[in-house]
Amino acid sequence: MTKANPTINDEKQIVDVENSVHNRESEQNLLISNQINHELDLVGISAKNKGRVYLYEAIYLKIADPSLEEAAINEVANKRHLQYGTIAKVMQTAIKNAWYNTAIENWEKHYTANISSKKGLPTSAEFIHYYVDKINRITRT
Repeated sequence: MTKANPTINDEKQIVDVENSVHNRESEQNLLISNQINHELDLVGISAKNKGRVYLYEAIYLKIADPSLEEAAINEVANKRHLQYGTIAKVMQTAIKNAWYNTAIENWEKHYTANISSKKGLPTSAEFIHYYVDKINRITRT
């Protein structure tokens, strides 16, 4: 028995399915990107702040690859050819600035994670982890 050659219709259907999958992935990526930006806006992380860019990248990377665990900050540092400490400090400064310049009601409403009374504000890793979980819940429903 010989295997039949795929027809043009079969190939077109395969391409249509591949395009459909690609379009859904692109739509999902756009939804995630928009949600990250929206959440950062809600807690007052300024779009002009370099730390926002790094926080965005770390959140996005960790959503895309959950196996990164706490290595998302490392990935951003490697991508930017900067040291981990530099990236972490800039992220923490962005969080700190928003923490002190945004109404506490906004934080209470939009950032519901527990915060250590010793630290007084979330660390970069805690912040990233919280938003990865939150955005996954929102976008996966």
